[in-house]
Amino acid sequence: MRGLVLAWMVLAIAWPLTAAAQTGSPRAILSSVSPDAPECFGLEAERTDCLVRTADGQTQWIGEERGRWRPAKALGGKLAQAPDCVMRGPNGFNCLGVQTDGTLAHIAYNAGAWSRWQNLGGDLGRGRVSCLTPQRDWIICFARDAAGRLAEKAWLGDATWQPWRIHGGSLASDPSCVALPLDQVACLARAPSGKPVLWHSNRKRPGGQFAPIASQTIVGTPSCQSLERERFVCLARGQGGALIEISAPLSRVSADAVRVQVLAMDTAGDPDCARRPGGRIDCVYRTADRSLALLTASREGWSEPVRLGFTEVAAGRCVMHGLSGGLCFASLASRKLEVIRMGLVAAPIARLDSPPQSLPITPVSASVFVPAPLAHAWPPFVPTHIALAEPAAPQEHAPPAQERPVWTVTESATGQRCTVRLDPETGATAQSVMLGPECRRLASMASVARWRQDGRIIRFLDQGGRVYFQFFPSGDQVYRAKWRRGGEIILSQRDQPIVNIERTPPPPSLAGQWRLRGARAGRCELDLRLRGRARAVRVKGRGCDARIARAQAWVLDNGELRFIAPNGGV
Repeated sequence: MRGLVLAWMVLAIAWPLTAAAQTGSPRAILSSVSPDAPECFGLEAERTDCLVRTADGQTQWIGEERGRWRPAKALGGKLAQAPDCVMRGPNGFNCLGVQTDGTLAHIAYNAGAWSRWQNLGGDLGRGRVSCLTPQRDWIICFARDAAGRLAEKAWLGDATWQPWRIHGGSLASDPSCVALPLDQVACLARAPSGKPVLWHSNRKRPGGQFAPIASQTIVGTPSCQSLERERFVCLARGQGGALIEISAPLSRVSADAVRVQVLAMDTAGDPDCARRPGGRIDCVYRTADRSLALLTASREGWSEPVRLGFTEVAAGRCVMHGLSGGLCFASLASRKLEVIRMGLVAAPIARLDSPPQSLPITPVSASVFVPAPLAHAWPPFVPTHIALAEPAAPQEHAPPAQERPVWTVTESATGQRCTVRLDPETGATAQSVMLGPECRRLASMASVARWRQDGRIIRFLDQGGRVYFQFFPSGDQVYRAKWRRGGEIILSQRDQPIVNIERTPPPPSLAGQWRLRGARAGRCELDLRLRGRARAVRVKGRGCDARIARAQAWVLDNGELRFIAPNGGV
């Protein structure tokens, strides 16, 4: 407790930090493990799950719930590095890892059961993949391919995974990626020169853009997280044992907005950072004497690193559960996996006006430790690229711009759709169109960058200001535009029905005879059948759209009626 007393006596207190405190000695829970950091995460408030790669490349699943450890379960696989897992919903998670043959493998846990390993192909380097979940039931993974380029594999809630996308670049390390606001993604990696390189994708550059960062040389692989929805934060190992922080405000993730500073000078392994519930970040790294050090970032800054009670560490990770504490894991040189239970205590922190470039690591007792006072405070940041003028009032029939409404764009020719936001903040003559990630699948949205309203007509423009689509009103909050490739582009308020299906009187179930309003010629009738769990569609009439005529099944999903084609597409 000496560090806590000195903090109160010497430094001015800024506000109380809930800090992690070791509450026991290390305990071995698994043997014959690889030297990788285990992939551990908190699925619930008092539950921790880990996927651990064994010495022969197999995967073991082990976990703790309310103080009790489950027996390890062998999941098989043949991974070159530990996997990366993402939670896609309250009852499941998905894990992906690069196999020894350079392909990407996927396995899923859902409601207590594991799937089989699925090979997603690819030609990757034998490194670690970085996966994100921008929204529920979406998974986007980034990896370095065998040629050193940034590669992307995505599942957007469809029946199958999207094809591989190669973003180019020249990487000498695996990327570490973070989902940013407004459907943006930022990845940090090491270039062959040793300098960090930033890749940033946004609605204006869906293919992303690489930018080198003026910094000292880094070694190994960085680890990145988003801090309390305010900052993009990465830690990397530098030369001479330096622990380097590379960060930028989430409102402006770009090379010219990046801040670089040294947090410690006793680093001998790549850092591993995990985001705590509430937004704080807990990072661990191996020290020169093969211990494990932990430091925490809050919106005020970084705490000083403190040693945990492990020895002969190869790599580690900490998983905190907010106010209920958490667990810290270490893969040892002896091929054992050890764990230390962590509690949370209130510890004072303080701001320092001039962060030092070299920091000691505070030794603590094996039973209790408290992180030392705050060592680095975030600098103030005032964005200069955002106009602070009031937006013009919307004209009649304009979308309620001040609410940034979500609209749905639908291609009538393909049936594909995505969500967009019509942003009012850049002026009344050329507002920005914020495209959702799924818009990458729509060819019609490839060049859309801005929108403008003239009377009752809504126009979508490209980056150069040329008119791309002209939408005319065709109903309550529904607009339609002709597409030069055929068919229409339909812009509708989200959840607004585009095609009305009616029957009088309405049946208690959707099963039965229906007529499709708005058929182009003659009638289009649908027979929605129920046979056990099967839901078949029979289509009659010359007026049926060609896509509807191909439907073989139907499904009601959250009040939305969908027709399923023979290939499984909607």
